[in-house]
Amino acid sequence: MLVGLFLLVPLFGEPQTRVDADLLASSARGEAGEIATLLARGADVNVRNDRGQTPILLAAAAGHLEAVKLLLKRGANADAADKTGATALMLASMGGHLGVLNQLLNHNARINAKSLLGMTALIYAVMTDHLSVAEVLVSKGGDVNAQTSSGTSALIVAASEGRTSAATFLLTHGANPNQPDNNGWTPLMAAAAHNYYEIARALLDRGADVNSRDHHGYTAVRIATAQNYVAVRDLLKQRGAL
Repeated sequence: MLVGLFLLVPLFGEPQTRVDADLLASSARGEAGEIATLLARGADVNVRNDRGQTPILLAAAAGHLEAVKLLLKRGANADAADKTGATALMLASMGGHLGVLNQLLNHNARINAKSLLGMTALIYAVMTDHLSVAEVLVSKGGDVNAQTSSGTSALIVAASEGRTSAATFLLTHGANPNQPDNNGWTPLMAAAAHNYYEIARALLDRGADVNSRDHHGYTAVRIATAQNYVAVRDLLKQRGAL
């Protein structure tokens, strides 16, 4: 009898019942019909596994649109976060799942929520090169100047990864070309460090400070020169680099 009682108590966020465990598994697989059956049998729509993941987090991460629709309709928390602070919106953005993203936004998912490391859905979208997702997020109020706990912005990510279209889009929609990270590293420095000429030019055209210094005293032109990135170095000098 005591064993039976203990089985009803969830340990470390693990499912309380077999139907809860089955719901988590079915959500990860996107089995909408099975999800409906399990919910009808009393499964908890917001149950968590040992990683803090709920059914909607698992379904969103895998891009299972019908499963996400059903879970939301049955009361799933659109803002639930796992143990890293990642929300369903972040996971959908990371995976480029536009349909899931729109469903979550239609259910008022917090567009500028941050993970424990300060990541946002928009930063994830740029990092994983899903420009269409980034466009939707910005159109719905995504903060183009949000920064992670280390000060990294979506624009710094775009400049570091050579995402020219994303960088141009962000700049067009208000991203600050001079916003540094916690080490004083600017988007222009990131572009110079990786030899991304077109991004460097776009940043300069939008007012990037060509002579800005990081906390170690480095400028973009010094970084480009050290790497022997001649074209970027010459561009920076043409724009007034000292």
